Amino acid sequence: MGQPIAKAFASSLTEAIYRIRLKESKSVRTVQDELGYALGKKGGASIEYWRKGHLPVKLSDIEQLAREIVLRSDLDALWLQDFLQDAGHPEPERVCQNLLLLSYDVPSKPAADSVVAALPVDTTLFIGRKQELENIAQNLADPSCRILTLMGPGGIGKTRLAVQAASECADLFPDGVFLAPLAAVDSPHLLLLAVANAVGFSFYSEETAVSQLLSYLRHKQLLLILDNFEHLLDGVGLLVQILQQAPAVQLLVTSRERLNLRGEWAITLNGLTFPVVENPAAPPDAKWLQAFPQYSAIQLFMQSAQRARSDFMAREQDKPYIARICQLVQGIPLGIELAASWVRVLSCRDIATEIEQSYEFLATRWHDVPERHRSLQAVFDYSWDLLAQPERELVQQLAVFQGGFRRAAATAVTQTSLLQLLLLVDKSFLQQTMVEGANTRYHMHELLRLYALEKLRAQGDPTAVQQRHCAYYANFLEGLGQALYGPDQASGLETIGEEIENIRAAWQWAIDQGEMAAIEQLLLPLFDFYDIRGWLREGHAALQTAVAHLRHQPQTPELLLTLGRALARQGQFLFRLGQYHQAIPLLQEGLTIFRERDRPQDVALLLNMLGRIAYRRGDYPEAAVYCLESLDLCQRIDHPWGMVNAFETLGHCATDQGDYDLARRYHQQGLDRARQVGDQRAIASLLNGLGYTNWRLGEYQTAAAYCQESLQIFRQIGDRWGSIMALKNLGNIAGDQGDNAQALALYAEGLALSRAIGFRWGEAALLNNQGNIALIEGDYHLAKQLCTQSVATWREIGYQYGIAGSLETLGNVAIMLAEYDEARAYFREAVTTAVAIDATPMILEVFVGVSRLYAQVDELAQALSLLVYVKNHPALDQEGKNKATSAWEELWAEAPPAVRAHVQAQNTRRHMQDVLTAILTKLT
Repeated sequence: MGQPIAKAFASSLTEAIYRIRLKESKSVRTVQDELGYALGKKGGASIEYWRKGHLPVKLSDIEQLAREIVLRSDLDALWLQDFLQDAGHPEPERVCQNLLLLSYDVPSKPAADSVVAALPVDTTLFIGRKQELENIAQNLADPSCRILTLMGPGGIGKTRLAVQAASECADLFPDGVFLAPLAAVDSPHLLLLAVANAVGFSFYSEETAVSQLLSYLRHKQLLLILDNFEHLLDGVGLLVQILQQAPAVQLLVTSRERLNLRGEWAITLNGLTFPVVENPAAPPDAKWLQAFPQYSAIQLFMQSAQRARSDFMAREQDKPYIARICQLVQGIPLGIELAASWVRVLSCRDIATEIEQSYEFLATRWHDVPERHRSLQAVFDYSWDLLAQPERELVQQLAVFQGGFRRAAATAVTQTSLLQLLLLVDKSFLQQTMVEGANTRYHMHELLRLYALEKLRAQGDPTAVQQRHCAYYANFLEGLGQALYGPDQASGLETIGEEIENIRAAWQWAIDQGEMAAIEQLLLPLFDFYDIRGWLREGHAALQTAVAHLRHQPQTPELLLTLGRALARQGQFLFRLGQYHQAIPLLQEGLTIFRERDRPQDVALLLNMLGRIAYRRGDYPEAAVYCLESLDLCQRIDHPWGMVNAFETLGHCATDQGDYDLARRYHQQGLDRARQVGDQRAIASLLNGLGYTNWRLGEYQTAAAYCQESLQIFRQIGDRWGSIMALKNLGNIAGDQGDNAQALALYAEGLALSRAIGFRWGEAALLNNQGNIALIEGDYHLAKQLCTQSVATWREIGYQYGIAGSLETLGNVAIMLAEYDEARAYFREAVTTAVAIDATPMILEVFVGVSRLYAQVDELAQALSLLVYVKNHPALDQEGKNKATSAWEELWAEAPPAVRAHVQAQNTRRHMQDVLTAILTKLT
C-alpha cells in the first residue's frame, strides 16, 4: 500500500475523530481511547499510530473501526467506501453495504424514559426520511402547532415515521409520548376509550367520561399519537375538545385523509427516494452505481432482502432491477418490503417483471403486520371502501390519465370540479405539485391507478371516457404543433414533454380504435416532438404501428394522405437510425401518394429526404437532383421551411465535394430563411453546417463560434440529435488546435448521447474521431479497436463517406504497427469508396496516408511527389492540409539531396485520374 493512500486513510480517520468529538462534546484523546477500547486495544495508542499514517494490519480491525465510526458519527456512504478502500480492505462495497444501514437508526437525541414504555419498539431499522423528521421536529417544537397530521396513502410509512419522530422529540414532552393505535377502533364512540387507554388513564367517577379525560390532560405536557385516524373522522370533536382544554397537549395524527380542522398542520408523505432507470438491461455507468446505495428506497430494499435471505448480496447486474422495483412502487415502503420478500425464490429481474405484469404480485404471509397491509390489493381495498360512490366513479375515470394531469384536462375528460379534485387530494388518492407557478398538476400513484382502471373496466365499457381523453389530447397537441417551428419551440417542447404519457396513451387508443381524425391531429406534432427530442426508436415504433394499421383500412382519399404522412415520418426515423435501405421504399411510396394527389409541400419534404439519404450514401449527383427539385417546388409555392431543408442538404453535399464557397452560400441562404420564420431548430442546424464548413477550411475561431451558438440553441430546446452534431464538430475543432483532452471530452459526451437515442451515424462518427485522437497520442491498438467498430457501424448504415474516413485512419494505424499489407488493403478500399461517391477531399486525405506507406517501403521519392500533388489541389480542406504538411515536413527532412532534386524537377500538374491509376496499381 503506497504512502499517499496511507496518508489519505490517516486524514479520513482524523476527520472522523473530530466529528465524533464535536458531536459528543469530548476531547480527541477521549474519543481515541474509546475507539481503542472498542477495538479490543488497551486505549488510544493504536488509533494515534494509525492517525500518523500507518495502516491497520488486520481486516477485523478495519471493519470494527468502520462500524464504530458509523455508529458514532454522521458520515455518508461515499466517505465510508473511500475510508475502507484507503485502509486497504479488499471488499469495501460489501462491508459498506452491511455497515451503511447502521447509520440510519441512531437517534439524534436521547429518548425520555416514558417513551420506552409507551411506544412500540420495531424489529427493523428505521431508514431514510431525514427531511421529514426534521420538518416534524421543527413543527412539534413550535407551540402554535397543536395538531400535526401526517397524510399519505396506505403503506407509505406514516406510523413508522410518527413513532420515530416522536421518540427523537421526546425531551420536548416531560409527561411523555403516547401512541393510540386506532386501526381496530371501528366506531367514533370508542375513540375516547382508545385515547384513555393510550395515556394510561382509568375512569373513576360518575362525571362524564369526556370531562374526566379532559381534566386528566388539562395540566399535562405530552404528545399523543393518533394512528390511522381516517375512518374515525366523525370523532374529530374529541380532538377539538382536547386542544381547547389541554393547552400543553400536542397531537400527532396519521391518516389517509386530512382532518380539515382550522388549526391543523399537515405534512404529505411521498415515497422514499429511488434512482431512475430507463433500461435495467443496459449496464449502468460508474456514477449511477456510486450513488446507488445512498437512496433510502434502495437501503430499505437491501435491509428487507437480507432479512428474507441472510446471504443476499446485490450483484452489479441486480442493481438496475432493484432500482426498477423501487421505481415501479414509487418508493412506497410497504411495496418495497413486499417485493424484497420474494428474493428467497426469485431474482431481482424476475421480481421487477412480475410487478410490471400485476401489482397483485405484491403480497406476503407475514403474521406480524395488519391484514390490511399484507398486500397492496388489501391496502387499496381498504382505502376504496372509505370513498363515497361519486368519489369512486371519479377516481375510476381519472385512472385513464397517465403521468398526471392538469385541472383543465380533468374537467374536459371527467367533468369534475376543483373542489372534487381537492377532496381526492385530502383523501390521498391524488397528489398535487405546482408547475410553473400557479399551475397545479395532479398525480395518482401508478399502482393505485391500475387498481382504479380495473374497477373502471369491471363496472362497464370505459370507451366513452377514453374517447374524451383521446380527443382532448389530440386537440391539445394539434394546438401546440406550430410552437415547435417558431421562437417558442423550447416552451412547446417542455409542455408536450410534461404530457407525453397521456399523448402516448391517446395515440395508441386512436390507432387501436381506428380514430382517423385523432391520428391525423396527433401524427405531425408527435413526430416533431420525437424527432427533436431524439427519441428515435420510440418514434419509429409509433409510426410503424400506425402504418401497419392504416394499410389494413379501406383506402379512402383521406386515409391515403394520412398513410403518406405516416410513411414519410417512419422513413425519416429510419434515416435518423441509419437504416437507409429500409427508409427508401417507404419514402418512395409516400412520394407516389403525394404526387398523385398534388400535395406539393409533402412532395418537397420527401424529395429532400430522398436527397439526404443519397447524400449520406455518397451519391451526390442523385442528392442534387432530388434537392434542387425540392427547392424549386418550395420556391414556387413559397414554402420557407422546405427551402431551409433543401439548402441545408445541398450545403452538406457541396462541403463533402470540396466546393466550400458554394457550401457556405447554401447554408447562409438556409439560415436567412430559418431566421425569417423563427425556426430555432433549423437555425441551430444551419449554424452547425456553417461551422463544419469553416472547420474544413481551417477557420477555427469562426467555426467554433458558429458551433457554440448552435449547441446552445440545441440544448435550450432539448434537441439531442442536433447536440450530438454540434459536439462532434466542436471536438474536431479542439483536436485540430491540439487540445486533445477537450476533444475527447466532447466526443465522449456526444457518443453517450448517440447511444442513448440510437443514433448510429453519430456513434460511428464519434468512434472514428476518438480513434484519430488515439492515433495521434500513440495508442495504436486502441485506435484500431475504435475505428474497426466505426467501420462496422458505417457498413451497417451504408454511409460511404464514413467508411472511407475510418478506413483511412485504420490504414495510418496499420503503418504505425508495421502491418503494411493491411495498410495497403485499408487504403485501397478507402480510395475506391471515396472515388465511387466523388468525395474529392476524402480521396486527398487517403493519398496522404498512402504517401506515408510509400515512405515505409523505401519509395520516398514517390511519397514526396504524391504530397506535392495533394498540397496543391484546390479541394484540399484544412484538416487535409495539416496532415499533408506534417507528412511533407517529416519526409522532406529525411530525403537525400538526390531525392529532393528529383521531386523538385517533376511536373506538379497531373490529372486526378492518372494519380489514382498509379496508386491503385501499387496498392493492388
